[in-house]
Amino acid sequence: GNSATAAAAAGGGAAALPPPEKITFISGVSLPEQIHDAATSLQLCRHDGFDYVVTALPNTVPLLNKNIASAAAINGGSTPGQQQQQQQQRQPPRTDVTRLDSKWWSTSIVGMVADPPHFRKATNLNNNALSEGQGLVDALTCTSSSTSAMNKKEEAHKIFRGMMEWASHMNIPAVILPPVPLVEVVRCSGTSGDGANNRAVDINSSEEEDIFSMPANNGGAMKRGRVDPTLSAADAAAAAARRPAPTRDANNASAKEYARILSTLSMSPICTQVQLWVRVPLDPASLQAFQLLLSRCDHNP
Repeated sequence: GNSATAAAAAGGGAAALPPPEKITFISGVSLPEQIHDAATSLQLCRHDGFDYVVTALPNTVPLLNKNIASAAAINGGSTPGQQQQQQQQRQPPRTDVTRLDSKWWSTSIVGMVADPPHFRKATNLNNNALSEGQGLVDALTCTSSSTSAMNKKEEAHKIFRGMMEWASHMNIPAVILPPVPLVEVVRCSGTSGDGANNRAVDINSSEEEDIFSMPANNGGAMKRGRVDPTLSAADAAAAAARRPAPTRDANNASAKEYARILSTLSMSPICTQVQLWVRVPLDPASLQAFQLLLSRCDHNP
């Protein structure tokens, strides 16, 4: 049906669960090197017994957002930094759209929310399928009220919405979504082109702010989420690596925001034909977070 979520196994995806007497198992495959070419993926895998192949959904938002365009007009042209950002946002054109008949898009292709280059987290530069889309989700569910975070959230919403509309337009039957956030995102993710100082900082929503595991250079205690300006990018990255891992909490504020987004999306015309499959890592915290997501979306698994 048009449920807000459907269970998906880590790394690949599984079908929405029908009544017990009608349970069937389908399997698909994702080829990282062909993630933007559904035609080639299908050609390589159609004889191996898989029911579908996974393709990354494209970023359909115009290349230049209004901020970059305005700044370029004022300055009489793009600055090197703006040119780098524009380059990061570019994606190769999708030639598979015309190479595959519509019947294949509607029966054998499953979409996947993937990070555009300028949203890709520094921790996922190797195209790890398990982390795909996490940069977008971090921006969508960030709880910061800063201007930069709100601008990033607005851009992420446009990109995410555009991906889902493209999937609906192509009659793709299902889309694989990133996992439910297990920690509250209090700062938007940095891009792969940024330094370590812009990396996302995730904390438990019920925690008090704590300090870095290493003393701050300025003699005072540095709060989590605060970056010592005297540190180089390499030292800041090392400091971040030494911080204790945040406590995972399935009931954090970012998880609640993710449920609100998916609940709203599930009631839109997009989900008339497109199922939403949420990727669920097989660990207790992730399973608990998924169950909470189902409850918040008023879904009876």
